[in-house]
Amino acid sequence: DLQFPAMRRLSIATAHAFLLVYATTSLPSFMCIKACFEEIREQRPDYQ
Repeated sequence: DLQFPAMRRLSIATAHAFLLVYATTSLPSFMCIKACFEEIREQRPDYQ
């Protein structure tokens, strides 16, 4: 949740998998997923 960044960071740090879903008819939804993906890549450089 974007309202709880500390919880999101903890979830990213401890997750075994990530499922990113966005609305194909919504550009803001896609842009939000891009930001989430970049956040995951920054926090988990070992994750592929």
